[in-house]
Amino acid sequence: MSQYTEIKNKAIYFLSRREYSKLELITRLNRYPNFQEDLIIQVIDELIEKDYLSDLRFSEQYVNMLLNKGLGFKKIKYELKLKGISDARIIELLNISDINWHTNALNLAHKKYGKKNIRDVKILAKIQRHLYSKGFDIDIIYYVINYYKNYQDYETT
Repeated sequence: MSQYTEIKNKAIYFLSRREYSKLELITRLNRYPNFQEDLIIQVIDELIEKDYLSDLRFSEQYVNMLLNKGLGFKKIKYELKLKGISDARIIELLNISDINWHTNALNLAHKKYGKKNIRDVKILAKIQRHLYSKGFDIDIIYYVINYYKNYQDYETT
């Protein structure tokens, strides 16, 4: 079996298990010391041409997974950049999507902290730090804090 075929088989094996970004798959194939870089690039180009490998498809699935984890815009953007997705594609994905960041942040805060004493500054600070660590913008965090200050009977929507 030629090395090209071996690389292609390995790449298809990886893609059969889950979606990969172009950068991820190249990195994964480069771990094999006997695989030549130029042959890896040829295989990647062929897989893209046949639509076996798609950064767009990967990005959409990855964004959905990260949203289900409760991550905010900044954290999702960072994670996608690590996977080699372009800034333009990231902005396009996150702006076109019907994502309500305010509702996501409210649901995440409610899930983590429930209906605790919202007059307690320490609880509000914990909520603020938690949302910040999840990648939410400061204006969304203030929205959640103000919501908790003004409405004690928060119900998930």
